[in-house]
Amino acid sequence: MNLIDFKASILRNLPSKSQNGLLGKKVFQVGLGAVGGYIADSLIKIGAGIDDEFTIIDNDIFSVDNVGRHLLGMEYIGKSKSQAFKEYAKKQTFNQLKKLNTNFDNVSNYNFQYFVDNPMDLIVDTTGNIEVQEYLSELVQQIPLESRPNLLHLWIFGNGECVQGFWHDAKLQDHQGGCIQCLGTSANGLFESTLPIRNLDKEQRFGVCSAFTPYAVSCGMMASSLGINMILEWLETGMVKNNYQTRYNSEYQNEKINDLLIMANVNCPYCGEKYAKSI
Repeated sequence: MNLIDFKASILRNLPSKSQNGLLGKKVFQVGLGAVGGYIADSLIKIGAGIDDEFTIIDNDIFSVDNVGRHLLGMEYIGKSKSQAFKEYAKKQTFNQLKKLNTNFDNVSNYNFQYFVDNPMDLIVDTTGNIEVQEYLSELVQQIPLESRPNLLHLWIFGNGECVQGFWHDAKLQDHQGGCIQCLGTSANGLFESTLPIRNLDKEQRFGVCSAFTPYAVSCGMMASSLGINMILEWLETGMVKNNYQTRYNSEYQNEKINDLLIMANVNCPYCGEKYAKSI
C-alpha cells in the first residue's frame, strides 16, 4: 500500500489554468542527455506518464563523462540512459509511474506511420542535433492534420551562452508555416536573422575517440525550464504565442534577440514555396 499518492502531489502543485498539466496527454521524447534528463524528470512532475503514455527513446550508454552535467549520477554508470532513467523515475514516484516506456532505440527507426498508429499529443526533441530536428519536422508534417502532434525542439547554443526552444504547432504551421527549417538548415546553419549570438567562437574539446562541447550543468536545467514554460503556455492558452524563444545566461551581456513568432521563410524547403507568397 502506498502512503503517498504521487498523482495527488502533482495536482496539488498545478495551477487550475494548466488544465491538469500533461495528465491524459500522450508524450514522446527523443534524447536523454544533458537536456533530456532534466526535462523528462520535469515532464513527469507536470503529469506525463501517470494517466497516459510517456515514451522516451535514447541509444546511448551513461558514462562517467556524463555525470558532471546530467540528472543521473554515479550509480547508473554503464547502463543505457533509457534503462537508468526508468529506474530513477520509479524511485522518485514511489513506483506509481505505470505509463512510462523507455527504449534503447534510434529515432530513425520511427517513421510517420508509427505516430499514425500510436497518436501523440506532444513530441519533445532534446537532442540538439539539426539532422534529428529536421527528420522529426519532416516526419510530423506527413501525419494527417487531425492526429498531428505538436513538436518542441530544445537545445543549448554555443558553450551555454543561451538556450533555445522552437515550438512547431501542428495546426498553426499548416496554416501559416513555421517549422525548424524556417530558422535555418543543416546545410547552411541558422539564418542571420535568427542567430541568437553572432560571430560566436565556440570552444570544442577532445576526449577519447570523441569531441565534445563544454558547458555547465546549468545549461541543461535552463533548457528544461524553458521547455516546461512553453508547454505550460500551450496547456493554459492552447498555443505558444512566440514559437522561437531564447534564454541567455546572466554572464552574457552582449547583443540579444527577443522571443519571436516564426512563420514561413522563403528559404525553408517545406514552408517557403507553399506559404511565403501569401504571407
